[in-house]
Amino acid sequence: MAQAGNDVIHIAPDGDLTVLLNADNKITRYRVDRSTMLKYSRHFKASLDGRFKESQSDIINLFDDKIDGLEMFLRALHDNLADYQDELGAEDPVWWYIVMACDKYEIDVRDGTNAITKRIRAFFSTCYNQQMSPHQYTLNIKIARQLLFPTFIFDCASGFQHVTEYLAYNVDRHITELNPTEHYQLHLPHRVINQLNAARGRLRTVLYAGIFDPIAGRFHASCKCKAETTHNYEKTLIDLEVWPMHPWGFKDSIHTLLHCLRKFEYDPLCGRDAADVCMGCMHGDYKASVMQITEKVTCYFDGLCLDCMDRSKHKTRDEDQDYWSHHSHGILRKFGRSDGGCRISHGNPTWYHSFMGREEKKNVV
Repeated sequence: MAQAGNDVIHIAPDGDLTVLLNADNKITRYRVDRSTMLKYSRHFKASLDGRFKESQSDIINLFDDKIDGLEMFLRALHDNLADYQDELGAEDPVWWYIVMACDKYEIDVRDGTNAITKRIRAFFSTCYNQQMSPHQYTLNIKIARQLLFPTFIFDCASGFQHVTEYLAYNVDRHITELNPTEHYQLHLPHRVINQLNAARGRLRTVLYAGIFDPIAGRFHASCKCKAETTHNYEKTLIDLEVWPMHPWGFKDSIHTLLHCLRKFEYDPLCGRDAADVCMGCMHGDYKASVMQITEKVTCYFDGLCLDCMDRSKHKTRDEDQDYWSHHSHGILRKFGRSDGGCRISHGNPTWYHSFMGREEKKNVV
């Protein structure tokens, strides 16, 4: 980690150029390699190899960067990010600052073919995997919201899948991301948040449709006991605080609703004499149906897939063809499964909600 003051941070062991950062009322010095700076950054190439005064000096002055963000950026240029001396979490604000540094010094973090971008992405994935080891860390809503942007911008497929799945199941209201910095221009595309919230809404719809199934047939039955049977069934769900959909379906997270439903126990008699209950009401598959839908919803959504999102936004094909290909299950025909060609395993709901598309045409024809 960079120490502000008169100490020199040796980014390159045999550095021949000093980067002098003036920021936050501090001066921080970094010793770097001039040829590396010229090679990997158009910004520094212009200032160090052109007509600017820095081209004739062994000192270059920078202003207003974040100390740690600039250090990580310079280490990425010199391919020694592993030497970054700090206990770095994947949700640390420094990841936002390195994105700002890349933007300022003309490194496109969205370009997966760029050597510097590859290094930063690999380092982020390493930090994420170490932090999110099941033995070291338990995810929570705040951290998951804060991880949305870095896992997305650094193309960490497993991380993005993990946090989007977690948020869809555990947030009890509209899902939003969290930016811990003052750089509010750094956020996900609006469409991503829309699709993530749509996935959460779909989980609720599937769950409540399944909960209704055990008594759906009773409404068309001719028996006299059906009214009390359906009442008792709904009363059991009400006691668990999962029914009716409003308010519980909109007040609680999917995880909370599933937890409550796993306690479901239902006696078709409910104090009635067996002779007063018909066979249809008596032998309805109530508990098994509730347990079945509970397990279905538990495994229904695997999070968003960066690879499916990327494929749906390609500019090399006709946008209308992409639209029809997706809605006719083109990816399924090509690979035989919804996660074909993806870095993560997932089912159809993930594939469906990961379709980002493009901006709509201004004119229909």
